[in-house]
Amino acid sequence: MKGDFKMELKVGYPSGVPMGGIGTGFIELLTTGKPGTFLINNNYVQPLTDLNGSFFAVRCEFNDGKSVFRLLQKGDMCGFRGVDSVKYSGLFPIAKSAYFTSAIPIRMEVECFSPIIPHDIENSNYPGTVFIFRFINLLEQKIKLNLFLSWENTIGCGGFVSDKPVIISDRTGNYIEGIENEKYRGIVFKTSDKKKAIPNSLGNYALVVPYDGKVNFTSYLWNALNEKAKILEALSNGGQFNNNKRGIEGAIHPAGVIGMEFELLPFERKEIPASFAWYTPFHKVIEKKMGAGDVLKQYAPLYNESQDDLSSGTKHKNIDFGHYYQNRFKSSFEVASSLLENYRELLLKTKDIGVFLKATDLPEWLSSKIINDSTPLTANTVLTKKGILATLEASQGMGGALGTMDQRLIAHAAYQLFYPDINRTELRLFAKIQAEDGHISHFCGNIYENIGSSRVSYGDTTWPDLSCSFIIQCYRDLMNTGNYDFYNEMLPYILKAYKWLKSADDDGDGIPEGGSSWDVEHHGGLFVYTGTMWLAALRVLEKIAELEESREMKDEIGRLFKRTQGNIIKYLWNGEYFDSVYDAKTGAHSDELFPGQLAGEWVVRLLGLKSILPVSMVKKAVKNVYKIICGSGYYRLIPIKTKKDASLVGRNLDEQAWPQYTMVFLDLLAIYLGVYKEGMGDIKRFDEVVCKIVKAPWTTTLWHDCRTGMPCGNSLDRYMNTASSWFILNALTGFHHDEINKSLILGPVLIKDKFICRLPIVSTGYWAYMDTEADGGNIKLKVRFCRIFAEGMELKGLKLRGKCHVYSAASNDGTIDVNWECKDGYTDVYFIKPDKLKIKADDILYIDYRCDETC
Repeated sequence: MKGDFKMELKVGYPSGVPMGGIGTGFIELLTTGKPGTFLINNNYVQPLTDLNGSFFAVRCEFNDGKSVFRLLQKGDMCGFRGVDSVKYSGLFPIAKSAYFTSAIPIRMEVECFSPIIPHDIENSNYPGTVFIFRFINLLEQKIKLNLFLSWENTIGCGGFVSDKPVIISDRTGNYIEGIENEKYRGIVFKTSDKKKAIPNSLGNYALVVPYDGKVNFTSYLWNALNEKAKILEALSNGGQFNNNKRGIEGAIHPAGVIGMEFELLPFERKEIPASFAWYTPFHKVIEKKMGAGDVLKQYAPLYNESQDDLSSGTKHKNIDFGHYYQNRFKSSFEVASSLLENYRELLLKTKDIGVFLKATDLPEWLSSKIINDSTPLTANTVLTKKGILATLEASQGMGGALGTMDQRLIAHAAYQLFYPDINRTELRLFAKIQAEDGHISHFCGNIYENIGSSRVSYGDTTWPDLSCSFIIQCYRDLMNTGNYDFYNEMLPYILKAYKWLKSADDDGDGIPEGGSSWDVEHHGGLFVYTGTMWLAALRVLEKIAELEESREMKDEIGRLFKRTQGNIIKYLWNGEYFDSVYDAKTGAHSDELFPGQLAGEWVVRLLGLKSILPVSMVKKAVKNVYKIICGSGYYRLIPIKTKKDASLVGRNLDEQAWPQYTMVFLDLLAIYLGVYKEGMGDIKRFDEVVCKIVKAPWTTTLWHDCRTGMPCGNSLDRYMNTASSWFILNALTGFHHDEINKSLILGPVLIKDKFICRLPIVSTGYWAYMDTEADGGNIKLKVRFCRIFAEGMELKGLKLRGKCHVYSAASNDGTIDVNWECKDGYTDVYFIKPDKLKIKADDILYIDYRCDETC
């Protein structure tokens, strides 16, 4: 049962755009132009990266009787040549390869995609992809072209042999059948019942093209184990080949080819869509060592498996969590035919968000980064048959861990914006497994052990930032959507988590103690990250107390906040930045420089809440982080911590950089504070590392070596928190929606004294363009609502960042009379006449004001 697959997901592997739906698994079109990296058998941490039987090819026949055969890929196989060059472009979830060879004077390209359509989970859940092949004859003569698509039947492959990184393979019984009806031609990949294979790897595939009376369709069956040269020879000379024997693992590995022959007149264009789809519906709990091996300790060196409570694991071994797509489809052929029936419309809708962003003044690199950093929507998701979302912390690493509440604080951005309903299902999972004492768990499951349980490997830790993250995300959903039903459902869990956080203060400083997301090293006493996250959670809880009209709770929070803030300043502020740690019990103190020290300040800035610390200290600390660390010239990326002189601390993986966290907690905070050059410069440096050094903009991990920028261990992985790039838009525009108060929070960063620019506003309920005209402190904003997703949207006012004087406000219906008041670093603008606006698509809102003081 040992497989013949390679798993070389290291830097240098030609990783491409992952294509598949939310929670379906995925395949990639590699940057070499060929299909690769297959995670369609529920083989989440064991991708199949090199399939002998999967490739594309063409044969061109000329009028003089000569013919040319080329593989549509960079690189040869079995003595048969690939094209001379491949031009690859990718903007998730769409990839395009243009193929160039001097031997075939026609234009050849493939554009492939899987639908990912905001606010349409049904059409974002296809377990399949569409390949749109396009050809243009550049000759002044008619030519005959043959397009060949080959795929290998890998049903029954997936899972590890024991706890070794060797993939289980059982292709015995695999076979291929043809499909021919009035609308479609193709082949279906099936299997007989297997007892050796992991059940999750079973199902069927389909490779399908629409029927076209001008195209001659043929199929070929072959053994991918030892007949590659023979099948390529047959395809290259127009011969026949048919080996329709059933699979025998290690002897016969079935593969199938569909061929399409057609003529191209001089300068004629031809488009041929094809769909590859999979239907592997089982998601059963298996023995974890067969699913993931022993990888957690590689990623979490302080993980101690003896502390895990796995007592309930055996109860779930017969549960089949299934896949959401089972509610719509019964086979891979149904999936493929549905994709082909609507592929043009689905492609346009999939491109919509990219078109929207690129119609603004965002630099090209930044809009591409934001879109490509959304790959976790496909690569890191599980969506059960019941429609419950569970997010893989890493698409290959972390041993199948799900949810990861600490990372989720920044990772939830895309789910909240585009799929708020399923975003809530994962928060609900965490609520339902909340510990009796009230703390929120680390994970909400493991892909191999259980979904909806903390009793999984590394699943339950008593880190305070987990409970803070849960509280903040639940409140943010209410701000974005106004869904009071969900808020009221979560409220008891929020209050229980708050109660636990208060009890977790074991040294009397008002601040909960415990580990944190930075689990390469835990700290006793007051850790600056935990302290500022607790302050942010208290700001949110203060708003919840107001919603619940609880004066008692609000007063208690006020006292806790004052005490916590005072102790952070007293024990950690050193006049230049906030020190890393102070332990009141031992008196131990560390003045090491931790770049994520003001994470909580980023949270309140995002939500439009009052600062948690004096703004002068916050701004000085941020500037000094850049001055000390970046000014040293030592590092390509900012390390997770340094000594005061910017040197590494000499322990606990000190060479690591966690750039997504740095981007959010430092760089975006810097942009909010007007420290634009440093913040955006650091974001761009990381993008250059990903695109120009690692050369895998669709495959970004958490851990990088701060000195070189290279991923730690040279490993390519997709981390859940890359989707945090959507928060860049919030920082640039100062935008956040506030459905609680029916208000827009706005405050574009003033990148220079005088400028005009258009920036995108992307919210759960709508998309808009914000045109900014700034001249000194005078600012004119024009917000045009382009897409409305929330029904009955109303606005009763605005909240401007900073101390402002409002000159005028208007809508496309006329002038709006307003009142305003400055407080807590913001200017609240209240609509008086009319007192509210009903917002529709193409409505425009104007505001003309002067910002006297940014805060």
